[in-house]
Amino acid sequence: MVQRALNEHKLIGELVAVILKPAARDVSKKLSLLADAINDHVRFEERQLFPHLEKKLGRTKLQSIGEHMPEEIPADEYRDDFWNWPSTL
Repeated sequence: MVQRALNEHKLIGELVAVILKPAARDVSKKLSLLADAINDHVRFEERQLFPHLEKKLGRTKLQSIGEHMPEEIPADEYRDDFWNWPSTL
């Protein structure tokens, strides 16, 4: 399951890279593929991968992993470069 998640992350990154190329063609079709890939991936993670990891790793290990995760950035301090596109490329 972890390998599937990693493969899907890679695919999503590749789709984004193709879409952002200046000479990209069929962008609306590629955006649709990207949206479907993200939707399917999120469903897989939420419904299968995360519950599996919760059972497999246990509370103590998950808490330990959580301690190494970066803290969330408050929404009002988040810098979203999307709105500056394409100057951020």
